[in-house]
Amino acid sequence: MLAKAICRLPGEALVFELAGSIDRRQGRWDQAVTDWKRAAELDPRNISILHQLSITYEHLRQFKEAKETLERILVIAPDDINARLARAFIDLEWHASLEPLQQTIQSIVTKNPEAAEAISASWLFLALNERDDGAAQQALSRLPKDGCNFAGIPFPRAWCEGLTARLRGDKTAAHDAFLRARDEVEQIVHAQPDYAEA
Repeated sequence: MLAKAICRLPGEALVFELAGSIDRRQGRWDQAVTDWKRAAELDPRNISILHQLSITYEHLRQFKEAKETLERILVIAPDDINARLARAFIDLEWHASLEPLQQTIQSIVTKNPEAAEAISASWLFLALNERDDGAAQQALSRLPKDGCNFAGIPFPRAWCEGLTARLRGDKTAAHDAFLRARDEVEQIVHAQPDYAEA
């Protein structure tokens, strides 16, 4: 059906977006790149398409291409928080450098303190990697009450509290927090057995 749509609507970006999503999920990574690139050619200012293309490149460890794609987004929308963070994470994955992520988070929080909640999971990730308890506490204080999200998977706030307690060497607090997190997740699993993330 999608192949027919591509033949009949060769100038429709949405068709190539759908094809890219399907190909990526089915492990056809090279074809997914081709699809996302075509969608971006047809709709070059569509930030969502560019984000998906950059994600595909990132998973393929094609960091140069991911960086260039994210920089295209930042030309269109220089204050796009997700693109700024993703660009900094590319430097972390590509060059093992935490500094760009640190600078990006600091810049976002300084310019727009209200954005701290939206980036709190990335901030906590950075603090944990830097072994910086003070920054971890700051990030935790901005974390939404429902927790954080790492690699697309939601974790209860108690889990994040456990990581922070473990960082500062408080084994008792970490253990208690992880038990609370496990209880919370178990309740979700029982209530929603088809909820894969839980």
